[in-house]
Amino acid sequence: MFSKKRQRILLRNITIIVVITAGLILTTQLLQQHRVSENITRSYLAEVTDKAKKHIRQFYLPLEKTLLISAQWGNAGLLDPENTTNINAKFFPILDQIEQISAIKIAFSDQRIFTITRYNKRYRTFLFNPLLHKDKQVERKWTTLAAPDREPRKILPCLTGDF
Repeated sequence: MFSKKRQRILLRNITIIVVITAGLILTTQLLQQHRVSENITRSYLAEVTDKAKKHIRQFYLPLEKTLLISAQWGNAGLLDPENTTNINAKFFPILDQIEQISAIKIAFSDQRIFTITRYNKRYRTFLFNPLLHKDKQVERKWTTLAAPDREPRKILPCLTGDF
């Protein structure tokens, strides 16, 4: 029916059409696969980010509330550096309840700094007054809320010296 030359041209054209069609199908498939994987990745990243934000909020929410309450106490004048037992009564329970906090530092307007640290249910308080102890701080160890551990008051070198 057809001559050999026409058969070759027809076969060549059919082969070209099949190859181009296969190439288009393969290209479309690869593009769709890329889009699907991109969408899955975006949704997974959004999910992970939302979970991380939630955990961060849960971690910092007690700290934020504590800071706000502490600021209210300070503004109301309830934090007196002369009355360390009162400060301890306010902050020891906070240190017990919120495990993220292991130390609290309170700076007063007269440049005094009061620090409370907790380690293994034991407390240590530091009162640093730069006007009186330019290179010294007062340290007391506490096991309970009421009384120090029968250790006399110590004057220790400040952070610049040896402990």
